[in-house]
Amino acid sequence: MKKLLTLLAASLLATACSKQPRIEYNVKPNTFIREAGKYHFKDMELVVRGLEDGTILYGIAGEKSKVLYQHPITKPFSDYQYWMLYVDNAENVWFYNSDLSEFMVHFKQPDGSYATQDGFGNLDKMPKDLKAELEKHNNFKNRPQAPATKQ
Repeated sequence: MKKLLTLLAASLLATACSKQPRIEYNVKPNTFIREAGKYHFKDMELVVRGLEDGTILYGIAGEKSKVLYQHPITKPFSDYQYWMLYVDNAENVWFYNSDLSEFMVHFKQPDGSYATQDGFGNLDKMPKDLKAELEKHNNFKNRPQAPATKQ
């Protein structure tokens, strides 16, 4: 069953049912992403796919386009919502969707895989420019703060 789901996720990333032409970008870290396309970073690719029904999904791929993470197909988002992806200088991928109160971070692991965690629980690790962007759009004013750590 797990192999079937992985195959389904891989085919969803590779499918040609996109309403947009295939747009590819070579980008550097510390990048905001707000539109569909294939974004090439040093050690990974971020694929943001707009589907025929107007929904959007994203996935992270590693070497040889191996799927490392696929956003759940049961939780798509759209351009009618305020969303963004941000890739920091360590190639960690941050995803925020204000309409669904969804904030996730995919931390890059030493082996090249990604560990997904709740973004609200990692506010202390959030890059400053991402935090500034979210505050500028008034999306983080009433959000829970990360617990203080003892030093």
